[in-house]
Amino acid sequence: MAPAANWVRSAGTSLPATHAGELATMALACVLEEFTPLSVLNLLRHPYNKIGNDPALIARFDKLLCRGARPRPGLAGLQERADLLAPAAPEINSLLEQLGEAFAPLTGLRGRQAAPEFAKALATVCETFAGSRDFLWG
Repeated sequence: MAPAANWVRSAGTSLPATHAGELATMALACVLEEFTPLSVLNLLRHPYNKIGNDPALIARFDKLLCRGARPRPGLAGLQERADLLAPAAPEINSLLEQLGEAFAPLTGLRGRQAAPEFAKALATVCETFAGSRDFLWG
């Protein structure tokens, strides 16, 4: 089987070079890097992202959670930092809750997974971030 970098859509563009491919790469980076603030911030800034798609909210996320010492790994670490630095920031708490729900198909996988199950979970996460399957892949 060819590496993912060689997959080509019908238009001749390799999948990683498309916005959908970038979104998938960034979503996967969030999981593999255990939701470092920077990996999450990069995903939130992606043009296809529809979760927390408010420049002021993303700037607040950056200011509160991406500066200073790195929080404990995982979304729980981001939530702990948010609770510590901005206990009265319901918009950040709501964003973190939405992120947890969006990533559930991937973070819920346990143990080794066959490629089709993993790919389906990743596609579901990306479709959630993009707002719809048609928008992402259409």
